Amino acid sequence: MATLGTNGRTARSRILRELGRIPRSVRTWLHPPRPPSLEPQLVLGRDDIEVHTLACTRDVPMSLWSLKSFIAASGLLPRIVVHDDGSLTSEDRRLYAQHFEGITVLDEADSRARMEEHLAAWPACLRARRHPGFYCTRKLLDVLFLTEAEHVLYVDSDILFFQPPEQLLEHARAGTPCFSSDYQDAYGATRAELERWAGGSVEGQVNAGLLHIPVAAYRERLGLIERYLAWAETDLQNAILNRHEQTAHALVMSDLGAARLPPAYALTGGLREDTVSYHFVGDGHERRQLWTRAVPRIRRGLEKRLRAAAAR
Repeated sequence: MATLGTNGRTARSRILRELGRIPRSVRTWLHPPRPPSLEPQLVLGRDDIEVHTLACTRDVPMSLWSLKSFIAASGLLPRIVVHDDGSLTSEDRRLYAQHFEGITVLDEADSRARMEEHLAAWPACLRARRHPGFYCTRKLLDVLFLTEAEHVLYVDSDILFFQPPEQLLEHARAGTPCFSSDYQDAYGATRAELERWAGGSVEGQVNAGLLHIPVAAYRERLGLIERYLAWAETDLQNAILNRHEQTAHALVMSDLGAARLPPAYALTGGLREDTVSYHFVGDGHERRQLWTRAVPRIRRGLEKRLRAAAAR
């Protein structure tokens, strides 16, 4: 067997010493925790609610924590539909199925073909859906057609739940639209420009990470989405490409008179005792907080709460 030798052992010791100086929070971020426990496996579909989420292969572990935190907090076993950004692997699909019996993980090639048919009469929407970088069209357009549900609860994969989401579930039961708040107008144009274009008021600081979507009402406003995407089309190559999805949601939610969820459905300000959900956006400090603070907090008692949901 080959050995490191003196120089090799010295170099290894030096590397280990340097790694030891890296803060624990950074080490955790570099090596995120594994997905939650497989136990208990949850049989979906008992409750008449459908949750959609968008995932990429990198974020599958985070997506599993997100979905299980929703079940643990709500006590519900909804139908779950995962939209593929095009990167999900057969191993990712197997992992979802191990955690959730009855989960639907859409295949992007199949979704793309189906959406070609659904959007045939909407050329700007179809061009946006075909755009290789505009992955957020899955949560703007696909959710309206790749479902048989009358209402869809959309949850980004970087949102975790800590308390029962009562206000959100009230909207789900009533079939009324709602949205969570952003800390800024993260839109494809200024709100003043959007209001001049729309000829009416547009809600500020709409965040499209957590939405309750009445499918038929949204489909009735597909013309509004079409007009906006056609108007914004010259801007579909820039760095804020996926803000256009959030802008379109803001326009439709404004037209529907949708409700804004309270501040306990948070995106900034850090975790509090009364936090219902938290959106850990981006790849910086907030995302590190997901792994270093939020997941450990959720892990405590998670299996017990999931078993209670399964047994209800």
